[in-house]
Amino acid sequence: ILQGYWHFRKLTRAGNDLALACFERAIGLDPRSSEALSWLGFCYVSRWIYDFSEIDLRRGLDLAVSAIEHDPANPSGHIVHGFGHLWLGGLAVAAPSLERSILLNPGDPNVLSNLGLLAVYQGQLPEASRWLGQANKLNPIPMLWYAEFGAIQAFSEGRYAEAIPPLEAIPDGGWDMMYALS
Repeated sequence: ILQGYWHFRKLTRAGNDLALACFERAIGLDPRSSEALSWLGFCYVSRWIYDFSEIDLRRGLDLAVSAIEHDPANPSGHIVHGFGHLWLGGLAVAAPSLERSILLNPGDPNVLSNLGLLAVYQGQLPEASRWLGQANKLNPIPMLWYAEFGAIQAFSEGRYAEAIPPLEAIPDGGWDMMYALS
């Protein structure tokens, strides 16, 4: 699982594929591992982000459901379920899962960053600032997606010049560059 985390956090297609293989091996060792199921789900949802593969997005959501069934108290399953539904089910479907994750672990920066993204998409920009600020404060070496979500917020607030550099820092974040082209 730790190897999978390391590869996933590179935010590249190649890293995602390596992470996927790591999480599949972890599930082979423990098919009920909610953490491995959750992160495998993240890998499949990421394929949606890289390739707009709805099949992979649905697979990621199925894995999230399985992770939640195995351990309803693990926020990771709820995060991937909510994150995936930002694109498949919409905000009304995504929100309950992401809100559940904060009840389970209010100090998890990944939970906070995803709530920040949800708040941006809901148009609740001051709340998004609060969530994203907390995520960055709690994680001294923040994940690339924290800055990415902050850039989406900056774009939503009309701060276009601030939005572009964090988006350009995402190695395989081509879909985010739609903000730069707008």
